[in-house]
Order: sequence, then structure tokens, then C-alpha cells
Amino acid sequence: MQTEQVRIFDEQRTPIGIKSRADVHLNGDWHETFHCWMIGKYEQTYYVDIQLRSADKKDFPSMYDISAAGHLLSNESKEDGVRELEEELGMKVAYEDLTLLGTIADAITTPSIVDNEFCHVYLCDAMPHSVQQYNVQIEEIAGMFRMRWSDFKRVFSSFNEEAHATGFLIKDDQKSDTTVAITKKDFVPHSDLYVQAFIKTVDQMIANA
Repeated sequence: MQTEQVRIFDEQRTPIGIKSRADVHLNGDWHETFHCWMIGKYEQTYYVDIQLRSADKKDFPSMYDISAAGHLLSNESKEDGVRELEEELGMKVAYEDLTLLGTIADAITTPSIVDNEFCHVYLCDAMPHSVQQYNVQIEEIAGMFRMRWSDFKRVFSSFNEEAHATGFLIKDDQKSDTTVAITKKDFVPHSDLYVQAFIKTVDQMIANA
């Protein structure tokens, strides 16, 4: 996977070349990713589905993250990113059925990675009735969970806030139903600018629905 080739950009989103994914994360080059959040409404309440990354992931193992996401390769457009929904969640969704929320810059720096992304962020409201209906890619995902949108926002308002989410963990290739308590520190550390822009845009869409 680390030999995948991706386009790199300057801070103004002007393409400047192609590098391997490994070098991009080593050097902190700006590159493109596809983010799709599964958000839906049931009985007057909005929910968001989040994935638990596999413990075997090189970056951010065993942390909660976007419903489905991935890097766009050098020969791909943002429309091609829809493949992530089928690869990770087992859902066949047409690009035309997604709602583009915008392209949001996201900068994550840790001792082992400098991840500067221009994220093409989408909303998909075709979330299954039950989170257990996802057919996840077990090499990438260790579980899927559903939480109230209001709880998601509350968790990201402070490191001390905690909320519960229901879903399943993968154990011995089988789904095990469970409820988990989640705080902000349990999520991949997306930048506050990314999270705030995402929440604001979704709230505007909900208000206009």
C-alpha cells in the first residue's frame, strides 16, 4: 500500500507532482483524500456511523474515524473515491447519490507521520437501518458504530466529554454486538479546523432539510 502513487500539491492546491504515499507522509506533502460520512435520520433523530480502524493499521490503529475514507491515487479523480464505500463497507453507492460538503484542508502531525490532506468530504444518507448490515473489510476495519449526531458534536467540544455508540466489533471474523463509550481522544486526531468546518456544514444541511 505504501508504494501507491498520489498527486501532490502546494498549499494553494496547485498540482506539483507525484510521489509515493510513504514519501508523502514522510515529507508532509499536501495530497487528496476521499471522506464519506454516513449520516441519516431515524424517528426525528440524526445519527452518524463511525468505523473503528483495525489494530493492524500502520497509522492510527484502533481509533475511531470517518465512515469510509481513503487516498486518491495519481490516476483517480474525486469521483473515483466512491469505491471506498464498497471496499470498506460493502455498499454499492453511485457517486451521484452522494452530497459534496466541500474540500476541507486537514493537517495531522504526530511523531511518526505528517499528514496534510485536501479532503473531498461527502455525506451519504443511504445508511442501512442497522449498523450490523455493513459488510466491512476486516483488514481495514475492526468494527462499526452508530451514535447520535448531537453526541458526536458534544464529544468534539471537549476532551472530557463522553458519549455512547452502539454497533459491533469483529471477533474471529464474526460480528459481536456491543456498546462503547467514546471520547475525543479515541478518534483519529483530525484538525479542529476540519472538524469544525464539517460539523458546521452538516448542521446547515440539517437546518435546511
